[in-house]
Amino acid sequence: MLVIVCGMPRSGSTLQFNITWELVSRLKIGQKVEWREGQDIIKNEEKLAQLCDDKSISIIKSHNLEPIHYKLAEMGKSIKFLYSYRDLRDVVYSLKRKFDYSTTKALTRINSSIETEQSLTNYASQVLKQDYQVLRYSLEKAITEIGQFLNLNADKNLVNDIFNELNIDVAFEKSRAKKIPFEHFRRKLAILFRRPVKFADEHHMYHPNHVSRNKGESGQWKENLTQDEISEIDSRFGDWLVDKGYSKSQ
Repeated sequence: MLVIVCGMPRSGSTLQFNITWELVSRLKIGQKVEWREGQDIIKNEEKLAQLCDDKSISIIKSHNLEPIHYKLAEMGKSIKFLYSYRDLRDVVYSLKRKFDYSTTKALTRINSSIETEQSLTNYASQVLKQDYQVLRYSLEKAITEIGQFLNLNADKNLVNDIFNELNIDVAFEKSRAKKIPFEHFRRKLAILFRRPVKFADEHHMYHPNHVSRNKGESGQWKENLTQDEISEIDSRFGDWLVDKGYSKSQ
């Protein structure tokens, strides 16, 4: 089976990846595909089909889905998708803070993620969508949901063990262990020269300062976005916010 973690950036997708990895690793039924290797094979139809047909579970993280991924689902291949989403205003603020995105670039990334979510509606039985609120504030529930979705035997002891490994306090400390001087500048240079960005650790894929100083608390946008930014988000994505249970700003 192939599991692709494809949620919105800054919305708990790394946590979904880590939960899935911890589940299959502890149950000894699969493996993760390292980030850089995953980006090499994510468009490789033959390799992806092999992973789908394999009895073990392989996990890949990619924020962008390709036509081949939908094609595999339509072919009845053993492929599943994990998608996370978040209040878009917090996504914008987090992208600006973590990656020094402009508001325009952040909104473009959000629009791409929403298009992915809409495409996945055609494969509902193969998709688990999780609200960031569950991942951040009800981690045990999120772990249990992923276990059930993948038909894994995740008992209370296993869920508790994974919670202790991945809870926000532990993630905060681990994501602060690695320091990258001039990270924004070096990241932009890497993108400019088309070089891979290698700042994340290989085990849990935490970037330096991956977890924010407020430990991912929701609602930070209220004090950090301008009124013009908030109004633009409402104008472009207000219906999406309401549909997901978030209130418009105005």
